[in-house]
Amino acid sequence: MSRFHSIEPAGSDIFRPFQKLSTTNEARLVQRSTAVLTRLDPLMSRTHAARVRETLAVEYAAMAAESPELLNLHGSTDLAINHLTGLSIHNGHYFAFIPETAHAEKLGLFVFLHGNAGNFRLMIWRWRQLAEALKVAVIAPSYGFGFWGKDSAKVVDQAVGDAISRWPQIMPDHGMWLAGLSDGGNGVTRAGLVRPWSGLIYLSATMRPKELVEKEFKDRWKGRPVLVLNGQRDHNVWPGSVRKAVAVLKIGGVDVSHECYDNEDHFMTFGAARVVDDRIQSWISANRP
Repeated sequence: MSRFHSIEPAGSDIFRPFQKLSTTNEARLVQRSTAVLTRLDPLMSRTHAARVRETLAVEYAAMAAESPELLNLHGSTDLAINHLTGLSIHNGHYFAFIPETAHAEKLGLFVFLHGNAGNFRLMIWRWRQLAEALKVAVIAPSYGFGFWGKDSAKVVDQAVGDAISRWPQIMPDHGMWLAGLSDGGNGVTRAGLVRPWSGLIYLSATMRPKELVEKEFKDRWKGRPVLVLNGQRDHNVWPGSVRKAVAVLKIGGVDVSHECYDNEDHFMTFGAARVVDDRIQSWISANRP
């Protein structure tokens, strides 16, 4: 039985004129797009560009070999195009990875919010080893192109509610963690107010001080754990903006842990996967309920 799932809750049909994109070969689509974009980005060094292309090739080859069923699942790539053209993007879709459990064994929950370009299957594949190590289910809600707006909280809340009802082995009191990559950080800040999360994780993430200083956020997260990881060579999310946001969190009394890796860039979550995973796993283990 597959541990990977692509969920579209009943009663959530929307107009999807580009839906064929969600059944196309994602590995080919992403790698071809990346081959072009990494060569056109004037701020991306040749070394960085080559690293992105090589890492994606390795990851997609591994995915095809180990979990070919994941590449065959219906996706949400077309919702990214819907987002850019002003069409509806919310149909409740999310990917899920559910580790195998022994009889009566329970799982915590790790929720991951993607960045710009859309919610690819590679996102849920990325967290499979962390899920097995920590015994947590992982879900990755879709939010169009990835501009996590004011309704982020509702979208995340609905996906979490559906997953908990669908898989009874997921138990919130075993820990619920909310993580976001790049612009998914905006979704973390906003959705961080709607559930009794055990902690928030920002990965190379956009963090808006104006929202972090709001009373509701400060009251909810004062004295509670937040992890921030970024790269000093990130030209997509300026490291200075991350340091400013971390300072705001500390002033607000948040128990924030911040690590900035000197030689890493915006691709850190994939390019330095083992370093990132080790840090997240140790942090979650230290802060479990």
